[in-house]
Amino acid sequence: MSQNVKEWALRLGKFILAFGLVFWLISRGLLDLSLLGQLLQGEIVLVLLGLAGLNLILANWRWTLLLRARGFSLGFLKTFPLYLIGLFFNYALPGAIGGDVVKAYYLTKDHPRRKIEAVTTVAMDRILGLYAMVLLALVAILVDGALVFGDGKMQWVALLALSLFLGMTLFFILAFSRWLRDRPFVQVQVKRWPGGSTLLGLYESIHAYREHGPVLLGTLGLSLLSQTVAVLFMWFVGQSLGYTEVSWITYLFAVPTGFMLSALPISPAGVGVGQVAFLFLFNLHMGAPTDLGPAVITAFQIALFVWGLVGAGFYLMRKQKPEESLSFGGYDQNHHFAQD
Repeated sequence: MSQNVKEWALRLGKFILAFGLVFWLISRGLLDLSLLGQLLQGEIVLVLLGLAGLNLILANWRWTLLLRARGFSLGFLKTFPLYLIGLFFNYALPGAIGGDVVKAYYLTKDHPRRKIEAVTTVAMDRILGLYAMVLLALVAILVDGALVFGDGKMQWVALLALSLFLGMTLFFILAFSRWLRDRPFVQVQVKRWPGGSTLLGLYESIHAYREHGPVLLGTLGLSLLSQTVAVLFMWFVGQSLGYTEVSWITYLFAVPTGFMLSALPISPAGVGVGQVAFLFLFNLHMGAPTDLGPAVITAFQIALFVWGLVGAGFYLMRKQKPEESLSFGGYDQNHHFAQD
């Protein structure tokens, strides 16, 4: 079996898994799609699409700052179409990181002499987003500590969040360590590994962000703000569906933790996996069976999919008109990002 056939078989299997999980939830009465029909009112739809759009704008602003810190002269209007293209491919490729691969591909294609730096900006964007999810989850755990530490399952969730936080913090410490970077024996050993030179190049590119402390703090702040907007989106969905008694602490606990689990690359855009994760987390925190969790994440995924369709339009413009002069979001006639 050829490599391409294996890749397509794996992708098909993950799509089947995603829709299988959704079908299981619906058949068990754990995901009531009729609830979402209550959201199909003009003002509600506009608010939800606006909040989802704000979430994407903040996330793209984060990536734009990371790009500029590494010397890429790309403004927001030049990066946002590419960000939406990546969002579209989140639904076409397995996992919430599928779009990152596409973003990195186009960025390296447009900047062939700076491939490692381009890939690093995408990786740092993802890492900072995940770090913000973990931080918000830990904040919710501390705020509601009496409940969390009084339940065995909640303690395991807290332990997972704490472990991820410590692991990612250690990653930043090592990545920005000047002592580690200046140890010749480390570089000698890494070069002996398969792909060692590439790993060293990625490390050097990540380490360079050490000199951009204010940018890193700013991007982390944007990550937290973006995650907060996502929490607000799901709180608004819950309010619109009549779940007015659910505390905002429940959303603060379940949403970032659920996103963390949905980011595992085992289904397109986390579909199916996200529904199961949110069902578990909302039920766990509320202490009672509820279909609120699957409903709010499904609404969020649909809203992002609508924005992803805009990204599909930008993608088709790149693919279908290679010889024509285009001007959307800063693309020049050769489909390279125009420099400021």
